Amino acid sequence: CFNAAGQGGQIAPSARTRLNLKELPVPEIKPLVALATCAVPDASHDEPSLNGPRNKPWRIAIDQPCDGDPLENPGGDTFIQTKARTLYSVSRDGKLLWTHTAPCMLSGLRILSDGTAVGLCDQGKQLFGFKDGRQTFSRTFEKGLLNNVVVDPGASLYALERTEVFDTYSLTRLNAAGQTLWTHPIKSGVSTNLALSADGNLYLTSTNNFGTQLWIFGNRP
Repeated sequence: CFNAAGQGGQIAPSARTRLNLKELPVPEIKPLVALATCAVPDASHDEPSLNGPRNKPWRIAIDQPCDGDPLENPGGDTFIQTKARTLYSVSRDGKLLWTHTAPCMLSGLRILSDGTAVGLCDQGKQLFGFKDGRQTFSRTFEKGLLNNVVVDPGASLYALERTEVFDTYSLTRLNAAGQTLWTHPIKSGVSTNLALSADGNLYLTSTNNFGTQLWIFGNRP
C-alpha cells in the first residue's frame, strides 16, 4: 500500500500501536462514487440505463435497474450491479468493458485498483472476486465476516473473520486473487470497526465495557 506522501510499503501483519481510548473517530477511505448515474425507464427510453457525467455524456442500456450507486476505480472505470445480479464494468469514455452475473446480490461491493470487483454473499460467509467478465475467486468464511472488507491502493483487501473463540477474530489480508497474505488474531469487544485511512495505515477499533482499544497496522520501513 502507499502512505499519504506516496511512499510505498506493505502493511505489516503485526500491530504497531495499541491504545486504550474512550472514543476515537476513525477516518475511512470509501469506494469512489462514480460521476455516472443510473436511470430508470422513462418516456425517452424503454429500458434502464447507466449514464455518463454531463461533461462526457454516454448511455449504456442495462438489464434491470441499479442496485445502489455506481462505483468508480482510480482509473475512472464505473462499476454497478443491477437487480438482476448482473455486474457491469464501463470505461470512463462509456465503452462497455464486461458483464457477469454474480451468484447473489452482493453486499459491500468494493473495487480494487486492478479492476477486480469484490463482494459478499450468504451474510458475509462467502467472498467473491470478478474481473474481465468472469469470476476470479471465491472464499468461504465458515463463521462469517464481522463487517465489509476494506481495500487499499495496492489492490489488497482486509477481512475481519469470526472464529470459534468468542472474543477473538482473525484479521486477514488477501491479494486480488483472493489468496491469503497474512493473518493476525484480534481480541475483540462488543463493537469492532476496520478502516483504511488516507495516511496509509489500517485502523481497527474495538469497544467493550472498559473503553475502546485502537490497533494501528502501519507500513513497513
